[in-house]
Amino acid sequence: MRRRKSLSVEDTFARDLPGVAACDAELVMLHAELLRRLERLSGGQDGRIASLCLKLRFDDFTATTAQMPGFEPELAHYRELLRKAWSRGRRPERLVGVGVRFGCGDRLRQLPLDLSA
Repeated sequence: MRRRKSLSVEDTFARDLPGVAACDAELVMLHAELLRRLERLSGGQDGRIASLCLKLRFDDFTATTAQMPGFEPELAHYRELLRKAWSRGRRPERLVGVGVRFGCGDRLRQLPLDLSA
């Protein structure tokens, strides 16, 4: 079985969102859906969250992403990423997406420390 590398949720809007405040309202719903999907996945996924990511596509079809290392997909982190990504284009948004990237479970395991010496 292949290990999942990421999980994301995005929405393309019929009408462009006018700015960062409108994106924030959509972000709340996307974040809730991401958490639902993570909950369903948790039984079969042994990787840990290595980073949080956010994607914006502006009305001129340019896109940008922002990410941060993190293990908790909290809404406050995604709001921070939204503001960072939006500042690059400062245009109406056509698409907003949120997601997580998983790290290799073995890489994140702490090695034992030999205290006998």
